[in-house]
Amino acid sequence: MDENVIKKRSAGRPLIDLVGKRFGLLEVIRFHETKNGRAYWLCRCECGTMKTIAGHNLKRIISCGCAKRAAQEAAWIRRRQREATARRAEEERQRAERCHKEFLERQMIRNQEAGLRFDDYWMFGPGGQEWFERMVI
Repeated sequence: MDENVIKKRSAGRPLIDLVGKRFGLLEVIRFHETKNGRAYWLCRCECGTMKTIAGHNLKRIISCGCAKRAAQEAAWIRRRQREATARRAEEERQRAERCHKEFLERQMIRNQEAGLRFDDYWMFGPGGQEWFERMVI
């Protein structure tokens, strides 16, 4: 019989020794028990947590849950950074809009002081005649 086989399970299939093997962040420490024909192994995660896991789940479970928590935390941090960036961009856009509006107001006041109406400014201001001709023709 193979030296990796510990004993026979109740279902008659041999139990393969997984002690010392690594599955993701988990390392199998020892055999724990057989329940309902399934082998359960005591595993230690790299974070130090001990957890009992069924042998058939070892290939698809990569950690005790710490990797998922770390991924969720990283996603939360990235989401917060995106929100902060979007907030700064929106504040910058609003500031630019305010500055442009103030500039237009100052320009209209100057034009009014010079005796120009709004229509006169577009008509006789810089490039106004060309703009007017394009719009009329």
